[in-house]
Amino acid sequence: MPESSCPSPCTRLYASIDQEEKKTNAGDHNSCSAKNNDVLVLKKLLKVFDADFFNDSQVKEMVEGAEEFNVPNFRTNRRLVASVDGGLHDHSVLVFNADWGHNMTQPKRGKFCYPSVSGVKRPNKEEDIAFMTVGPLHGIPYGLKDIIAVPHYKTTWGSVNFKDQIIDMEAWVYKKLKSAGGVLVAKLVTGSLAYDDIWFGGRTRNPWNIEEFSTGSSAGPAASTSAGMVPFAIGSETAGSITYPSARCGVTALRPTFGTVGRTGVMSISESLVVHVLASKGVNVVPFKLEYSVENVQSILNFTMDVDMLSHFDKWQRAGLDSEYEAQDQWPMELRRARLIPAVDYLQAQRVRGKLIREVQQSFTVDAFIGNATDWEKVCLGNLVGLPVIVIPTGLKDIKDPPKGGTRRRTTITTGIYAPPDHDHIKSS
Repeated sequence: MPESSCPSPCTRLYASIDQEEKKTNAGDHNSCSAKNNDVLVLKKLLKVFDADFFNDSQVKEMVEGAEEFNVPNFRTNRRLVASVDGGLHDHSVLVFNADWGHNMTQPKRGKFCYPSVSGVKRPNKEEDIAFMTVGPLHGIPYGLKDIIAVPHYKTTWGSVNFKDQIIDMEAWVYKKLKSAGGVLVAKLVTGSLAYDDIWFGGRTRNPWNIEEFSTGSSAGPAASTSAGMVPFAIGSETAGSITYPSARCGVTALRPTFGTVGRTGVMSISESLVVHVLASKGVNVVPFKLEYSVENVQSILNFTMDVDMLSHFDKWQRAGLDSEYEAQDQWPMELRRARLIPAVDYLQAQRVRGKLIREVQQSFTVDAFIGNATDWEKVCLGNLVGLPVIVIPTGLKDIKDPPKGGTRRRTTITTGIYAPPDHDHIKSS
């Protein structure tokens, strides 16, 4: 190479200074250029992951989401469980099991037996079951959240992309209810792809106060039960989808121990959340607080839920259907961000989850504890650990800023009772 073509150190220094001055003068223009460069770099990188189907604005959103959410929590997780090499401690709970071990005393459960009638055959039509004696739920109507598959019924998942979908499968929970004599009368709305209360037909409201939305993806089951349209309904929860709408709509709800109710035939997000009265009934009420060292519980739930959800809707995202989603700041944003979670950091998050489970198990020294059913930290923790919780309505109060002349609208008051896994039925000794 000719000597004149190679810049000297002084030349490089002056050039560097000149570039810095240009950067200062350029101001926001250079800042925009830098962001555009980030977008270009990431678009090239996404080709390596066979995921180069995002437009520039979506990639820019992914860069911002990764910087603000992913990276800080990657570092927190590594500090918690990856400071020592070898993986000898804090093993991953990639295959989640809510069982805390065989050392805990399991409650004795009696099996309900009902008399059978010989020679009785199930009718061809579902509605004719009401005229038979077939089980403990004989003739009782109920509704199912619209992510639960039933043959010949639409299972829309609340999404415009699947609004005409029919899944020829009997979900496990539907088969159980049908065999007990329950009569399905309605599929009840869910938030789009089981996220919040917005679906392709609108947004679900609280029957007690129609100015409020029901919140949570089990919005239809909660609102319909609260309004007296069905005596009971089946929902589901990954992160507050039962606890939030039941608390808002003022109905009793149970989120059972993870794994108690079969999930076959149910759209999957992630496979892996009244003191003086109790005291008067003989319950020994003592001060209690769960102790654990994991400070980023919500991010562990987000990493787990978003990556699992993306694996279930990879085709949907690659086809660009996320741009048609009912609320762009929900699944579309989260699942684009999930594309930027490496496998290593996903596994680190699962190791932190295992650490959280062990710490909660050691700290759970009571039969059950009372807590806010909609406290977000408890919602996330309960679903990560697999804690059952029952949401109990305790009263009603006036709404804020009622209209002139008064109103019958009310705000519900609820509380939650949390128990260890497999202790869904707490029995006093």
